Amino acid sequence: KGPTTALEAKVLREQEELRKGVAAVEIVYDRSVGDDGESAAARKDAERLAARRAYLANEAARQSAELAAELEEARVVAARSRLSGEASGSRLAAIELGPFQLPNPGGGADLIENACMILVPGHRYGLIGRNGKGKSTLLKFLASRRVGNLDPCTSVHYVSQELHLTPEQEEWRPAALVVEADVERRLLLAESAELAAKAEAKGYAPGAGEEKRRLDVEDALIQMDAAGAPGRASALLHNLGIPEALMDRPMRALSGGGGGRAALAAAL
Repeated sequence: KGPTTALEAKVLREQEELRKGVAAVEIVYDRSVGDDGESAAARKDAERLAARRAYLANEAARQSAELAAELEEARVVAARSRLSGEASGSRLAAIELGPFQLPNPGGGADLIENACMILVPGHRYGLIGRNGKGKSTLLKFLASRRVGNLDPCTSVHYVSQELHLTPEQEEWRPAALVVEADVERRLLLAESAELAAKAEAKGYAPGAGEEKRRLDVEDALIQMDAAGAPGRASALLHNLGIPEALMDRPMRALSGGGGGRAALAAAL
């Protein structure tokens, strides 16, 4: 061949630059070993795995707290409807739920599709299935009204297999956990305190409606024996097998079985 012309040289340079631009990036693994005998690549893999586990743990905690808040809100709504007399329906009527889908909390295909349920008063029902098939998820989602269109006035007492408490609840005694689970009593006490604070305010003159409401609240508290709730809670815990010695301990100090009994007493 003869000498390369200036045009040919320019074309060759452009081809080389284009080849470099589209060439695959070379991946180089750092296999150097540190003082601890672990390679840099292995350390990075471990860091990514730890970060992934931390993310999943935080996400699970967030979803658990969100669901707990929805369960508590559902209990409050049902209690308010009973106190106000707005609760509808008969306690002897069957409860029909569905059709509904049960989503998978971890993502993916629905756990249950096009489900319907009929719950007849006086009957007991059990859910049977392998682990991971949605039994606990179904109960939690029904109680929180995420699925099923359950009447908001219906009271649902959900007892989890694993007891999840707030930092404040972990310091409570078992009887306090049981007493605080009485949502109607808690709402009436809060309203009574609010009305009393208003009555004590300087220059406040309650109207006829507010005075009647105050008397109604006080009467409701007397009818339910609100003052005797701590004693009833202690008796219930004793009947469920929690000895006196454990009743003086905070909830965080109870074993899994003791915490489960306290949660059952709270539901009852």
